[in-house]
Amino acid sequence: KCIVAEVARVDNKIVNINNFRGKVNVRFLGAGAKRYEVWKQVQVKYDRINKEYVIITPKSSEKHERRSSPRIPMGLGATVQIEDDGRRYNCTIRDISKTGIGLRMEALDFNPIGKRFEITFTDKHEFASFTVNSRCVREIDGEGSLKIYGCTIKATQDLLAYIQKKKA
Repeated sequence: KCIVAEVARVDNKIVNINNFRGKVNVRFLGAGAKRYEVWKQVQVKYDRINKEYVIITPKSSEKHERRSSPRIPMGLGATVQIEDDGRRYNCTIRDISKTGIGLRMEALDFNPIGKRFEITFTDKHEFASFTVNSRCVREIDGEGSLKIYGCTIKATQDLLAYIQKKKA
C-alpha cells in the first residue's frame, strides 16, 4: 500500500524525511473526516520523477480510537446555562459520547473550567429532547471568536440509547 504525501514543513523549512522508517500516525482531514489510523513499518522514499515523497507500508493500517468512548458528530443547536451565571447561551453541540460532549459557541468572558454546564437540546428528527448535566474540562480556540468547550457528562439511560442510535 502506498500514499502520496505533501512535503512536510516546520518553520517554513522542508523536513528531511528521506529513508525514514518507523511508525506514522495518520489523521484524515476534511469534511466529515472521522478516521485516525496508525501505520507501522513504513518507509518514506522520494520519487525523483514526480518530485514527491511516497509513504509505503507492508501492513494494512489499524484504526485507532484514542477515546474510551468514541464521539459522534452532531451539529445540533442547543442552549447552555452555566453555574453561577444567570444567562443562557446559544451553542452548537459539536459531538457527543457516553462520557463527554463538545460545544461550539462564542467565547465566554470568564474561565468556565470546572463549572457545571446544563445543556438543553432537541433533535427534531429523532423526536427527542434532553437536558444534560455536565462539567467543563477544556477550552479550545475555534474559528474567529468561537471557542470549543469540552465537558464530561454522566449519561442517563435515555441519552445512552439516543447516542447508540446516532452511532448506528
